[in-house]
Amino acid sequence: MKAAKNTGAVIFKTAAVLLLIGFQSCGTYNSKTSEIESDLLNGNFDNAIANIDKNKFLQKDRNRLLYLLEKGKLEHLKGNYEVSNQFFEDAYILIDDQIKTNAGQAVAAKFTNPMAEPYKGEDFEKVTIHYYKALNYSHLGMPNEALVEAKRINIKLLELNDRYPDNKNKYKEDAFSQIIQGILYEGTGDINGAFIAYRNAQEIYDLNGGTYFNVPLPEQLKEDLLRTSRQLGFTQEHNDYLKKFRPQDFSNGGKPSAKNPKKEMGMPPMPKPTPTGEAVVFWENGLGPAKDQIILTVSGTGYFFYATYMDGDVMEDILIPIPSGINIGTVNAIAIPKYRKRENYYSKASIFVNGNEQKFELAQDFYPIAKQCLKDRMLRETIDLVLRFATKKGASALLGALADGATKDNKDGSNDLGDLVRLGADIAGAATEKADTRNWQSLPASISYARVPLQEGVDNKFIIKKYGPKGIDTDTLTIPYRRGLQIVNYFDLGRTQILPLNNNATTTSKFVPNASLEPATKDGLASNSAAIPAEAPGMAQNIVAKYTKALGGIEKLKTVSTTLTISSVKTTAQDGAIITKEVTSKTAANTNNYQKIVTNGKAVETVTLKGYEGFVKDGSKYIKMSPEQYNASLMLPRPLQNYNLPLEGQSLKYEGIAIVNNQRTYALSFIEPVTNSGIINYYSVATSLLIATKTSTPLGKELIVTTSYFTDYKDVNGLKFPYTITTKGDNFTSEERITQLKINEGVTDADFKIN
Repeated sequence: MKAAKNTGAVIFKTAAVLLLIGFQSCGTYNSKTSEIESDLLNGNFDNAIANIDKNKFLQKDRNRLLYLLEKGKLEHLKGNYEVSNQFFEDAYILIDDQIKTNAGQAVAAKFTNPMAEPYKGEDFEKVTIHYYKALNYSHLGMPNEALVEAKRINIKLLELNDRYPDNKNKYKEDAFSQIIQGILYEGTGDINGAFIAYRNAQEIYDLNGGTYFNVPLPEQLKEDLLRTSRQLGFTQEHNDYLKKFRPQDFSNGGKPSAKNPKKEMGMPPMPKPTPTGEAVVFWENGLGPAKDQIILTVSGTGYFFYATYMDGDVMEDILIPIPSGINIGTVNAIAIPKYRKRENYYSKASIFVNGNEQKFELAQDFYPIAKQCLKDRMLRETIDLVLRFATKKGASALLGALADGATKDNKDGSNDLGDLVRLGADIAGAATEKADTRNWQSLPASISYARVPLQEGVDNKFIIKKYGPKGIDTDTLTIPYRRGLQIVNYFDLGRTQILPLNNNATTTSKFVPNASLEPATKDGLASNSAAIPAEAPGMAQNIVAKYTKALGGIEKLKTVSTTLTISSVKTTAQDGAIITKEVTSKTAANTNNYQKIVTNGKAVETVTLKGYEGFVKDGSKYIKMSPEQYNASLMLPRPLQNYNLPLEGQSLKYEGIAIVNNQRTYALSFIEPVTNSGIINYYSVATSLLIATKTSTPLGKELIVTTSYFTDYKDVNGLKFPYTITTKGDNFTSEERITQLKINEGVTDADFKIN
């Protein structure tokens, strides 16, 4: 009897182990990455990346694809497009190699839940990789590569669907990808390619009743078809689109009418002239759906396991055959994955163009796409549910049989222990039953777009209005003029307004974004920020005081009379030409400045700024700069200049909160009196250090705008200096890396002497 009891104990422990496995794996993927979601909503991408790298769940080999997808999207949001593409390329290769499940993982998945297997990605996630790769390439000035990726979206969807003999995906083509192709083709001047892509997109909408996965045919797409067909001289197609999209223009069959007596048969009205510069602004709003699960617990008999559940407002049913010879027992649980919609803060947005409000039109809604892809996959994978169900029931029966054989307690030969063990194993199986709730969490809920004209020679500023439950938030988007078509990214993952300021990579491409975000208005402050009213007394001076303290303190700064820096500078011109220089810079507290520039070991330029004059050394002679040249030379930042700028006086103004390279900053504006430059300084809320400066300097009839970013602060004699300074203008990008910096040594009055 003792042996029987020991055997029973072992059997109970076995059932308990199954239950323990279930307890260890409880919690959805969304709950395991809640910190990352919070960082995304707050626009804190650096923290999100750090949390991804620290997340033990994402570090597991079976979750490698998730890790690559999340890192790729975060680097894209930061504007690190090359790094982002490397992560996405690794993800693409992993998917293309068809991620394999080893024997141990397969057994674990059958006994516990499918999260024990490697994550292989939903089909819509696999193709969305190519959308972000296309954007990354376009931002990097690689239009051909961008087009390849955009085309891969529909190619990959067809390839995936060909693998499924039954229950094929209803999401088998993507209208948005065709729109992207059209935009990219236009950016390269290929109007014929653009027309074909736009037409393909329109045909997808037509085949689906004018709405495709909750997205109606955009008005912008109609305009694109009318414009490109007219540009190509496709009169018949143009007339057909006019009849379809603007029937009022053909109410009389295209014949002359009293209102339009000069109208010629078959000749459509002339379109508005196409602007020489345009931008397509993509607005990513919110966070995409997250996976939850539904546990269906039912007692049943017969040959089928049947249950119903609500998915939103729709009742869904599930019918699973019970394997032959399997007693389904008393406690049954089937876990079904289900997408949960994460509500956006903003319901819609618009952009003002020439005083007119133009709405952002929906182009992609990931929630209905995700739901349909999951439903189609579940229909194909019913057999896996059956096998998992049967495996657990088989284990339950086996444990019960072992208990029956171990002891016969009742007079009639029956065994309560066996029944108890079977019940315990059923409960353990129910506890370990779990759906696979992994999914790409950092995708947006939706992508909308608007096309805006750009004017040459002016500051193209656009007011963006975003409508939320607490009212309207506004931002000002500035897009420098470029000929042709450019793409600008804009994100609102939560209520934090984000535009990567470092996404204006210098390139020969005419559609690479080069936009900047002005400080948000009071109404545009992020809800998770400390909302400080712009009119708060002494606010600007308080920010300057904190900045001074962060640098090392006012007393320490007063001791600085000169600085000597030696640095390497890499400048990339608009045409792609790269120049690398070594620069020796000597600066005095009275704003005197000396710079010697060496290229390939040879001094090519020596510049001296003394008082309010500038000189360039040509051989042994000094040539005086014109006022315009002097003003332009002052625009490039110098280490000591950060402390000498007049941050006091009537022109100093607190503008509000702005997001700069994913950091929340205080924005202060002022006028620099020497050059009459308008300057906005951005000070980190977290560190109080200066992290960016935007300078607008009048040069003749032009306004030269540059933005400088200060990073890699290091301590020198108790003071903090930025060792990396990146400056970007309309036609250049320069990166200065300081290799040597000295305070109050190596500089004399003789350095500024003009012979």
